[in-house]
Amino acid sequence: MPETIQPVIDLAKADRELIQLRGQIRTLDEQIGIARSEHDRQLDIVQGKEQHEGVLAVQGRELRGKLELQDAFIAKLEQQVPRIRNEKEFVASKKQLEEARKHRSIIEEQVLELDIEKEGLDETLSTLRSELEVENVRFQEATTELGQVRKQSAGELKSLESHRTGLFDEIPDTVQRYYQRCQTSGLRMPICEVNDKSCGGCHMVLPPQLLNEMLTDPENCRNCPHCQRLLYLETTEVAAD
Repeated sequence: MPETIQPVIDLAKADRELIQLRGQIRTLDEQIGIARSEHDRQLDIVQGKEQHEGVLAVQGRELRGKLELQDAFIAKLEQQVPRIRNEKEFVASKKQLEEARKHRSIIEEQVLELDIEKEGLDETLSTLRSELEVENVRFQEATTELGQVRKQSAGELKSLESHRTGLFDEIPDTVQRYYQRCQTSGLRMPICEVNDKSCGGCHMVLPPQLLNEMLTDPENCRNCPHCQRLLYLETTEVAAD
């Protein structure tokens, strides 16, 4: 390949490799993000259940405290009622004792319901924690492996970007300005190889006359008539129809 066009070809290849590497890193970041999302989802579930467990524990202590107070109150009434000689006071105190016992039954039922709920929650939490342990191992393994690959890819990207800067300085000023215009307009891969008689950028079939010109004069790039990208022909194996 003539030296006049080789820097342009080298730059185009470097750009393709940069696009591929950046794509690989994006994919790795997405995979790491998915792994972290699943891990965090399970962790949030466990933490939510643990928070609810804490609420139940507080409610349980409060109810048992009320139950103790109610027991003490009932015991006091049970001692007082038999000693009352005034019939009116006796009836009132006896009614108060009955109400206290009913209230105690309600509290006791609430404690029982709370204990049943807590028992079910404990079983659920035990299962969820076991699943989270498995997920922790999977997450660590996945992110460690993906992180290593990403670190390697990031190192390759940094090296290639530095190499690409040197290649860019070697191409003609006119091509540099063309590149800058393409970057401003957002056109990816401004310089493309001809593949199977088609533009490597827009993939449109190229006119036979253009292919013949490139075969005849391979030292100069040509513009794709469809997308205006610069084209180069790296081999002479392509023949125009």
